[in-house]
Amino acid sequence: MRTKIFLTNVDYITDPVSELPIIRLYGKTEQGESLVFYEESFKPYFYLASPSSHDRRLLGMAGAVLSESVELEHYQEKAESYLLIDIGQKN
Repeated sequence: MRTKIFLTNVDYITDPVSELPIIRLYGKTEQGESLVFYEESFKPYFYLASPSSHDRRLLGMAGAVLSESVELEHYQEKAESYLLIDIGQKN
């Protein structure tokens, strides 16, 4: 059975044991019932446009997992490369 949910808020917390993020999705059904969904598989990330070698070194020292350069089709500005940085892993 499917139910339509209207999202009212989204936030995240950090699990006190694993220190991994947990996304919380708050919503209401068409009948007015309040619900909360927990998403534990999300891994936070961000993109850095044209990172310098200094940026890469600092991010590596901070424990970020640096991916290869990626192309972003929806990004408006041109840059040489975009680096995907996964901040959801612990060393």
